[in-house]
Amino acid sequence: MKNFLLLFSYLFILLFLSSSPALSKSFEFKSRSEYIHGVSSAHKDEVQYANKVSLNWNFKLERINRTLRIAPYTEITYNFETDELSKTETGLEIELEIIKYLNFYSAFQHATINKHHNYICVGEDKINFELLNGIIFSVPTPLKIAKRPVHFRAKETYVYDLDSHRGTRNEVEGGFFWRALKHLDLGIKWRHIDHIHYTDIDEAVGGVTLIF
Repeated sequence: MKNFLLLFSYLFILLFLSSSPALSKSFEFKSRSEYIHGVSSAHKDEVQYANKVSLNWNFKLERINRTLRIAPYTEITYNFETDELSKTETGLEIELEIIKYLNFYSAFQHATINKHHNYICVGEDKINFELLNGIIFSVPTPLKIAKRPVHFRAKETYVYDLDSHRGTRNEVEGGFFWRALKHLDLGIKWRHIDHIHYTDIDEAVGGVTLIF
């Protein structure tokens, strides 16, 4: 029941803000594709593909001069080694600019993790509701390609399992991102995932994001 109340609260905030005439707002559709290469011993040389589709409402909070982003999303991760989905996630995320270059974000999601990925969980498929909280630091670097700046972005996420009432993982990642075209972002990053009750893993990730 608490999970559904939390989801209802997220949806209410989205509905309220999207219908408010007092806020300036814009809308973006994003499709992010990532190619993930395992580099730690737990899944060394394992290759996965992840695709995240999101509908993004960006609100300008005029009184405090800050930006708020609200986005329902769905993401699937496919494992080429096992030839099956390793993870699916569907939820709603909120991201708020705290100060220049630093944002706070929170997400509520329903996740399914395949049982064969035993560095994450063991036994049967793991299906649960999760609450994600974290910070994002993004700053332009002196490097430019075709007169467009390359940004450095770092992100930390703490994931709490609402069904088992415990933290399950802490994810830290950092990398470089470049807006190659008006509707195209390219990026490379390194991700470390601390599975609090299982094995830590490291991943090298290359990504392409289409923005409309």
